[in-house]
Amino acid sequence: MDYCPKCNQKQCKCERGPRGPRGYQGPQGARGEQGPTGPRGIQGVQGPRGKQGPAGRTGLTGETGPQGLRGEQGPIGLRGEPGVAGPQGEQGLPGAFISAYGFAYSQSENSASGDVKFTIAGPCQDIELMREGLKVLKAGVYQISYKVVMESTALTCIPSTFQLKINDAIKIGSSLTQSTTATTLTSTVLSSLLEGDVVTLIGELQERFSYKLATLQIIQVG
Repeated sequence: MDYCPKCNQKQCKCERGPRGPRGYQGPQGARGEQGPTGPRGIQGVQGPRGKQGPAGRTGLTGETGPQGLRGEQGPIGLRGEPGVAGPQGEQGLPGAFISAYGFAYSQSENSASGDVKFTIAGPCQDIELMREGLKVLKAGVYQISYKVVMESTALTCIPSTFQLKINDAIKIGSSLTQSTTATTLTSTVLSSLLEGDVVTLIGELQERFSYKLATLQIIQVG
């Protein structure tokens, strides 16, 4: 077994090539730079295109079958008998009528008992504003509503009240409202009125009570 002249080992760890006639080949040197790419060769001439093959034969068209016979027309059905006329419907409701309506209010504050004085009239139809209330110019059934804002600077056990009255004679009991403190009082009732009737709102106020923004509204409903 030969020894390496460089590392003096049988199993050489040095980088060396195979042993030639003149001794061991030295280590491989670094790779040299790549040379420039040579010129591209000339492309050859394209060969001629081959001839197209012959087209295949078209198949034969099948024969059209004979048309079938037309069926016979069926018999015409019997004509039905006329139906019985239905009963006559009930008579419709009468057309809408022009209802009477009226609205009045007062912006002033008042602390006196008695009739509420309305000074401003809103939209009115067959209703006339009077100093003591609203006058009806068309008889019928009416919805009557009022509202007052009541104020107080004292405590009392006796309530202040408001109520509707017709013609200074008939008081509508269901319209009565009352309170012992500051509040808003409202009421709505139905009443039959005759032509010329005057609807009035009356108030009975306790000491140190007052009211403002009173409104009265009348709408004919029948």
